[in-house]
Amino acid sequence: KVKRCVITSSTMAMCATDKADMPPEGQKWNETYWSDPERPKGQNDFYEQMQAYANSKTKGEKTAWDFQANQPENERFEIATINPCFIMGPSICSGDGTSEGWMTAMVNGTHEKIPRAYIGFCDVRDVALAHLKAIQVAEAANKRFIICTADIHFRDVANALAPVFNPKGFKVPTVEADGEDPTGGRDADNSRSREVLGLEYTPYEQTMTDMVNSLIDSGKVKPSA
Repeated sequence: KVKRCVITSSTMAMCATDKADMPPEGQKWNETYWSDPERPKGQNDFYEQMQAYANSKTKGEKTAWDFQANQPENERFEIATINPCFIMGPSICSGDGTSEGWMTAMVNGTHEKIPRAYIGFCDVRDVALAHLKAIQVAEAANKRFIICTADIHFRDVANALAPVFNPKGFKVPTVEADGEDPTGGRDADNSRSREVLGLEYTPYEQTMTDMVNSLIDSGKVKPSA
């Protein structure tokens, strides 16, 4: 008999709300928030660009919770959902994933300047461990878990990578693009994952460095000639 099912969801099932439903200024996204598949168009933000993905994650996760709720009491199993933000870290994949493409562009000269953007990152190894902990820890039952190391600017990633990889022939940008930093975003609250699952997050600098090294080792990225 199934006792608990751990489901991979996403913070995109939480954060694509109407702007009026975002956390108040100075507060963070937490597990109580749900994205709105009927979110009005024309808000011209990151979430509008990702609306189709957010809708799929939101509807998929809600379907799981609805399925659980509709089970007879004697057949109902526990659920825990893991809701990671943008996953980075060592890659064992083919090299054409979104995360790998993002990192490849950061080191191969695609960006002459550092894009002005702000986003939450997490380490694939922490995400994997969160799934295991969500099975093992009794208190994880019937909870959602944001997995997010930190919300940071792209310049933070570039500043971590450039001193390590530019001397080796890579082209991590070191000057920011013109303009101003994006505004209006909110950070993610990872306290539940730390307090309930006991996660200790990998520093983002290590995540990014390890990811580039894995792409180099597999031949997916190479220094400029």
